[in-house]
Amino acid sequence: MPMYHEVQSAKITCDIRVSDLLSIHTRNSVYEFFVIDPERAYGLVKGGVVGQCATEAFFCTPVTLDPGSKLRLLIETAKGLRFITTSKIETIKHLRSE
Repeated sequence: MPMYHEVQSAKITCDIRVSDLLSIHTRNSVYEFFVIDPERAYGLVKGGVVGQCATEAFFCTPVTLDPGSKLRLLIETAKGLRFITTSKIETIKHLRSE
């Protein structure tokens, strides 16, 4: 199992790489986003209204990961594609495998 270390928060939007993990703490929930394709803002998300089963997702543009903003995600469900919007972001941890 890979070990992860935290990347400085100023680098979150400019230096996201394949296999990075974003732990997004909102007012109401915690989401984990595992990056598969940083160019397309595509990965697997779990937590919050998505539940604990990892689900394919895209960040909707414009992507703003600043505290106080809300994140919009396009997720795949059994009934098709669905947009979700998180509550306001409080903190984000950007983790990278070594």
